[in-house]
Amino acid sequence: PHGPSGQPQQQRHLSRRPSIKEHAVARHQEESGLGIWRFIASVRPLLEQYGMVRIIPPPTWRPRFALDAESLQLTLEPQRIDELLERNGARMKFITELREFLDSRGQPLTRIPVVAGRDLDLHKLFTTVMSMGGHHRVVAA
Repeated sequence: PHGPSGQPQQQRHLSRRPSIKEHAVARHQEESGLGIWRFIASVRPLLEQYGMVRIIPPPTWRPRFALDAESLQLTLEPQRIDELLERNGARMKFITELREFLDSRGQPLTRIPVVAGRDLDLHKLFTTVMSMGGHHRVVAA
């Protein structure tokens, strides 16, 4: 449908919207007596008019969730991606039980075996061998 100006109504509607350069800016002044959250609620009419409002807090405002980047220290440890994405509890249980078993025999699993440059998925190997009838059947074949 077209409006009285001959433009399609949708285009006419979009042409009335303020551009991004025309957005409203609201500065919170501590002297106003409004807490930051009440101030944010008070700019709702601007938000409704412009569709967005840039809120500039006072320089002294420090939100509770802010981190002090100077005092933040992280300890980085290499982790295997397959362990980070592990959603299979059976696999984790298997690896835990395998480690305990090998530890009890005095042969701790210190690293995952590598075959052709890739870590061997011990859980997948175990389940595949078991699905084929177990160790004795696989080595006899």
